[in-house]
Amino acid sequence: MLKLHLLSLFTLALLFPISARAQQSTVYVSVLTNKLFIGGAANPRTGLFIQHPTDDTTWHHSGPVNTRNFCVAVGPRSNGRTLYLATGPGVLKSTDAGATWLYTTDWRITEVLWVTPDPTSDSVVYCATAYGIFKTIDGCRTWKEMNRGLGSTFTQCVIADHDRAERLYCATDDGA
Repeated sequence: MLKLHLLSLFTLALLFPISARAQQSTVYVSVLTNKLFIGGAANPRTGLFIQHPTDDTTWHHSGPVNTRNFCVAVGPRSNGRTLYLATGPGVLKSTDAGATWLYTTDWRITEVLWVTPDPTSDSVVYCATAYGIFKTIDGCRTWKEMNRGLGSTFTQCVIADHDRAERLYCATDDGA
């Protein structure tokens, strides 16, 4: 359980290029908090940071500034174009590699701790929240609650099985 909790605070996702010759990867880091606070100074940046293979050691911020990002996920068949962020206000989605972002959830789905796209379908995405698991089957336009069978709805993580996409693994307060 501790390992899942740590992953929900700091998530690292690698996107491997399709080309067999390419050995470099784009790195995505979701930063929840930065402990370097100085009274009277500007808040340090949090959120999503991206490092492209051509940038060597340069990190670029993407998405809202100083938002609480818990997790970043890359669309499995999008070649890095589709990105998802699990944030306090909801699920953010980008279809242009992080240039622009749109909240896909409304006031009913907040405190999103994890987001995971289905490995077999571009239109299916799951998110774990303080209020349970939610699923979209239409590319994040509408979301449906999926809490049936959960003893506790506080869900820290949800992952779709890569061999059987209809099978989900989740981490809840009651250990499910």
